[in-house]
Amino acid sequence: MENRKIRVAINGFGRIGRLFFKMAEKSGQIDIVAINDLGDVENMAYLLNYDTAQKSLLELFGYKAGFEKKENGESFIIVGQNKIPFFSIKNPVDLP
Repeated sequence: MENRKIRVAINGFGRIGRLFFKMAEKSGQIDIVAINDLGDVENMAYLLNYDTAQKSLLELFGYKAGFEKKENGESFIIVGQNKIPFFSIKNPVDLP
């Protein structure tokens, strides 16, 4: 049987969403394909880096998260080699 990663989108990037993200990153079995949260992408990357309740990305993996905002409105959280689309859509039914 082929060893495929589970593809997951996170809706809500609060304490639990960020903890799940770190667990997924550590497992190597889960591919985060999108993140949706009403907060600003810059703040979400900051919180992922400097979460005081859990270890930081730097402590866990040796790198920090970044972010990118494009002029066309697209946003991304960048973690390691992964560029993850970031959305701020209130109703999850409206997600692409």
